Amino acid sequence: MGIFGFTSWMYGSDEIHYGNDGRGYVLAYASEALTAKTPYALIWGQYGLQAEATADDTRSFIIGVPEDSFASGTKGCKIYVKGIVEDVITPSLSVTAGHAFGILNNVLTDVGAAYSGAATEWGVCATTSTTSTTQDIILTGHLITNAT
Repeated sequence: MGIFGFTSWMYGSDEIHYGNDGRGYVLAYASEALTAKTPYALIWGQYGLQAEATADDTRSFIIGVPEDSFASGTKGCKIYVKGIVEDVITPSLSVTAGHAFGILNNVLTDVGAAYSGAATEWGVCATTSTTSTTQDIILTGHLITNAT
């Protein structure tokens, strides 16, 4: 249930778990050191879901945000993919509540319009901000199929 494998350590699946707060998270492998509150790409690989820096990528991935920091190589990192995460680290943006967050050419952006589910959209701004480097974001769990 959510974990598979028969080796000395278990591989994570892409099953979304839900906490008492209603937010959805996955358990992933840290392909590199992960910083709390920073968006990462969750990509399917040899360890199940692997968290790595967002990239100029043609692979399919989901944007996820850990609330804690993890060392490279950590297994079972709790990374949120659905629901609100507060104080997410972003480039300096001025964003209106309800606008979508997108990713294009490895840059997290304010789409400048309401969330529509377009190919590169991954979250919705929960609070209006002016030139802020942290945002309150509702993660949608939307699969990004091409970020270039």
